[in-house]
Amino acid sequence: MVFGRNKKEKEQEEAYMRDMALADQQKMSPDYMDQMGRFQAMLKDEQVTYTFWKHKLLKKTLPARTHLNRTGNYDERDKRIQLLQYQGLNLLMMMHMDEEDYEQGGMLLAEACDIFDYNMVCDNYQGWKARVSTELVKRIETTVEKKKKGLFG
Repeated sequence: MVFGRNKKEKEQEEAYMRDMALADQQKMSPDYMDQMGRFQAMLKDEQVTYTFWKHKLLKKTLPARTHLNRTGNYDERDKRIQLLQYQGLNLLMMMHMDEEDYEQGGMLLAEACDIFDYNMVCDNYQGWKARVSTELVKRIETTVEKKKKGLFG
């Protein structure tokens, strides 16, 4: 234990768990639940995450490919820079592949990552995905009745 670090981490973890339990107990509005469900569906794909976790090289790239990276607000310059960074990451991944991994579809995997990365960067372009996933649409129906003029209708 270095300078009480484990004690502090344990206290933080307990506080986090208390906050999570409290959030579960509080009643959330149906609008909030609908919005959170839509937000999760638009940003996170469990199958893709599982694929990244089970592959030894892709697992190391998860911080760069987290679903939260889809909610930025890039301009054209940022978009080009981010695409170049992902291309470099994919080249590094291919360089570190074993020959066996490469022969068993490594190039296909790298191409799939290129497509995934391109789509992720496009989601960030001008904040598109963040705006679409967080805006709340409410529909209100109204009816207008025309009243008759006069004393008796």
